Amino acid sequence: DVGVFQGKSTIKTVVLPDTITYIPVNCFTECKNLSYVEIPERVTKIGNYAFSQCYSLSSITLPESLTEISVSTFSYCRSLKSIIIPDSVTSIREDAFGYCYKLVEVYNLSKLKYKSLSYVIPLLQSNVHPIFLASFTIFSPSIFVKLLQT
Repeated sequence: DVGVFQGKSTIKTVVLPDTITYIPVNCFTECKNLSYVEIPERVTKIGNYAFSQCYSLSSITLPESLTEISVSTFSYCRSLKSIIIPDSVTSIREDAFGYCYKLVEVYNLSKLKYKSLSYVIPLLQSNVHPIFLASFTIFSPSIFVKLLQT
C-alpha cells in the first residue's frame, strides 16, 4: 500500500520478504531512523519517494532485478554515502538522489544512458556543484570522479 510505513520513526531496520517484487510509492518516506534496508532480488521497481527523507540511511545495495530508480526515491537521505547500482538499471529518474549531500560513492553505472540537461534543479547549499547524469539526478563532483574511475 502507498505510504504504508510513512513517518514511522521507530523503524530502524527493514528486511523485506523474498516474495515482494515492488516497493510502493512513499512506502518508507520520513522513516527518519531507518538505517538498514535489505531489498530482495525479486524487486523490479521501487516507487517514487519510497525512501525519501530516511535521514539515517547511509548505504544501500539495490537488487540485480531492478531496472529503474524512480523519482526522488532516495531524495533527502542526508546520511547516504554510498550506493551500488546493478547492471540491470538503465534509468535513474529526476531527483532520485536529490539533496543527498554526503553521497560520494556510486558504483556500477555502466549501462546508464546520459541525457542532456534541460532544466536546472536548485540546490540548497551553494558549496555543492551539481553534475547532472541520467534523468537530471543531482550528483556532487566527487561522484563524477568516482564514475570516471569505474
